[in-house]
Amino acid sequence: MGDPIELRAVANAFGPGRGSERPLLIGSVKTNMGHPEAAAGVAGLIKVALAMHRGVIPRHLNFETPSPAIDWEALPVRVTSEATAWPAVGERPPLAGVSGFGWSGTNAHVVVEGYGTVGSGNGAGWPSGPLRSVTAPLPETAGEPPDPDGCPPNLEGRAGRTERLLPLSGRTPQALRDLAGRYAAWLDEHAESPGPDGPVDAELLADMAWTAGGGRSHLPHRAGVTFTDAPSLRSALEALAASETDDGAAGETAARAGRRLAFVYTGQASQWVGMGEALYRCEPVVRAVLDRCDGEMRERRGVSLLDVMFGRAAAGDLDDPAWTQPAIYALECALTALWASLGVRPDVVLGHSLGEIAAAQAAG
Repeated sequence: MGDPIELRAVANAFGPGRGSERPLLIGSVKTNMGHPEAAAGVAGLIKVALAMHRGVIPRHLNFETPSPAIDWEALPVRVTSEATAWPAVGERPPLAGVSGFGWSGTNAHVVVEGYGTVGSGNGAGWPSGPLRSVTAPLPETAGEPPDPDGCPPNLEGRAGRTERLLPLSGRTPQALRDLAGRYAAWLDEHAESPGPDGPVDAELLADMAWTAGGGRSHLPHRAGVTFTDAPSLRSALEALAASETDDGAAGETAARAGRRLAFVYTGQASQWVGMGEALYRCEPVVRAVLDRCDGEMRERRGVSLLDVMFGRAAAGDLDDPAWTQPAIYALECALTALWASLGVRPDVVLGHSLGEIAAAQAAG
C-alpha cells in the first residue's frame, strides 16, 4: 500500500530533470531481513553504508513482479534487481537517501554522502577511530590488579602473557578460511602503513586478539590461532586460509550446543610447593587475589602465605593443614577471578571438602 505513495514522493523530490538513462536506483532492507520494525531505519542506513563502501548496490532479493500500482514508465525510478555498480556522477561524492516510514506517521529521511568520489577511496578501508580501553569484568572481591613483574617480556615488551589467542569463526568452512585470509591481508596492510594504526606493533596485536574474543560474534565453524608476534600470526593465518579439507579448515571445531558450565573445587591433598607462582608473576588478576589473601594471613599469623606456597625460606610447611587449606582456597579464588576476567563464569559450582568454601565464595 505504501510503495506507490513513497515512490511518487521520491520521484517528485529527486526526479525533475532526470532522464530515463539515469533513473533513481531503489531498494529496501526488508528484502534482506524482513520487517525490522523499530530497527528498520538504522538497518537501512547500515545497508547503504556497506553498499557505498564497496561501490556496489546489492541485488534486491525476490523482486519478480513489479507492482501494477506504480507507473514504472512515467516515474524515473528503477529497482536494483541485479547487483549494480554505484553510478559515478563527475567529481561528486556518492549520495543516497534512506527513508523510514512509521505506521503512526513518525517518518524520517536521511541523506548520506560518501567521502571522496566513487571508486576513489570509499572502498579503500574503514576510517579508524581512537583506541578505546575495555576493562575486564572482575568480581568485586578481586581488588585492583597491579602490574605484573618477574615475568618474561610479552608482546608489548612488558611482563605478562607471551602468547595470544586469536579466535576465528564463520557460518561455513569457506567463510572461516576467508576470514583468516582477510586477517592476513590486514597484517600486510598495516605492515606497510605509515598511518596511526601502522606498522603492526605488539600493542595492536594484543588489542586485535582481545577484540576478536570479546567483541565479535562466535559463529558455528571455529578455529583458534596462537601466536607470539606478527610473523607467527601471519604464518598460522595463511595456513588456515589455504587449507582445503572435506571437513573445512584445518584445526576447525564445530560449535556445540550451549550447556551450563560447572566449576568443581578440589579439597585438601591437591597442594604442591610452587603452585600458582607462574600465574602470580604473569597475571595481574591472580596477583590481586593472592596478595589480598596474603595480607589477611600476615595480619593474623605474622607469616606470608605466599612464602609458604612458593617455598620461600622456612616460612612454613605447605603440607601442614594450617597452611594447606588457606593456600588451596586462595588459589581457587584467584583462578575463579582469572576466568571471570576472560568472560567465563560458572552456572553451577560445587566443592569437595574445603573446596566447598571456594565454591561458596564463587557463588557469591
